Amino acid sequence: MSLLYRIKILVVTIIDVVRNQLNEMALNNIFFSLSNTDSLKTIYIGSNPGSHLCDKSIAKNKGWQVNDTFCFSQNKLLFYFGLILNKSDLESGK
Repeated sequence: MSLLYRIKILVVTIIDVVRNQLNEMALNNIFFSLSNTDSLKTIYIGSNPGSHLCDKSIAKNKGWQVNDTFCFSQNKLLFYFGLILNKSDLESGK
């Protein structure tokens, strides 16, 4: 089991995983790890191989906006999953 399943993203309001070579399964796993929210939160997923095939409804049903482009905000928090877990674990769903 990857560390991704043990974390919940609670405080972050903007997540940018743009250009991380994440496939459909990896993005879906990230969406599953998001917390439910009542406030405006956005995840940017552009330029990933799985960004057009992933199930954005997973994140949207938790109150997140899913954006297929890039985040240009100076106040964004870059959340690099590579620092937390192995990319191959994300893609395999471990």
